[in-house]
Amino acid sequence: MNDMPCFVCGGKGEKVFYTVEEKKFLSCMGCGLISLEQIPGAQEFYAHYNERYYTKDYAGRGERSFPDFSYRFRFLDRFISPPGNVLEVGAAGGEFLELLKKRGWEVSGVEISEPAVRAAHRNYGLTLEQGVLEDVAYPSNTFDVVLLYHVLEHVRYPLETLAEIRRILKPGGSIIVELPNPTGFDARVSATLLESVLDYPNHLHLFPKNTARRILVQSGFGETACEASFSFALASLLPHFKRGYARAKRTEEGETIIPLPEKYMTLPPQRARSLLGRLFPGMKFTIRAIKI
Repeated sequence: MNDMPCFVCGGKGEKVFYTVEEKKFLSCMGCGLISLEQIPGAQEFYAHYNERYYTKDYAGRGERSFPDFSYRFRFLDRFISPPGNVLEVGAAGGEFLELLKKRGWEVSGVEISEPAVRAAHRNYGLTLEQGVLEDVAYPSNTFDVVLLYHVLEHVRYPLETLAEIRRILKPGGSIIVELPNPTGFDARVSATLLESVLDYPNHLHLFPKNTARRILVQSGFGETACEASFSFALASLLPHFKRGYARAKRTEEGETIIPLPEKYMTLPPQRARSLLGRLFPGMKFTIRAIKI
């Protein structure tokens, strides 16, 4: 067990949440934060995001990300307008930034993986900052919106990252954080889906929804919206909720993407998605908060 106090609530009480490959994820008994028992050192952390990591997890992401990107645009369109100056932290190969740019946004991005930075420039002409956000030193009050899509769980020191985001956001600017859900319906009913959410060794910290809200408030943000995805386990049983998703089959060479026919490229109405996400929260949730 760790002797260090929880960085969210300051408590020291913890219990084993789950074990993957003999590595323990510990849950804070005070606030529910889930963290890997042994957080890697800086050298190991940086070395992890190499060519193999990018090729395995992100290469070709633009072809297989329609469902995630369409969900993100729906969320953005509901809460953010008009387009302004946006920063994506953890921009991968720049796929989402390229789509934002086509919608009129002025885009910037930070990405720790050097191969991903090269890919963004090669494929889209985007110049991303390579490294971690805190080292880039953007001017204060620069951005209207900062995006973190499945990033905060990878960060060694989330409080420092959130403090830097607050500094570089304009007054009243928005942060949008999308996170894996370690305590949702899917994680509770399926060990396979839980292990997908924990994603060892990539994820260092996991934030249940209330814990994520708490750390944002502590970091100087006011929450304005929170929405969970609908259960993947239940959606897989309902043909209507498969719409907009790409089927994939695994081969020895990797993953082959088979897009669904155009007639299936729709999703259930917003109110139905929101209600079902509250009743049966799936593998991720998204929070929009503003700098106060």
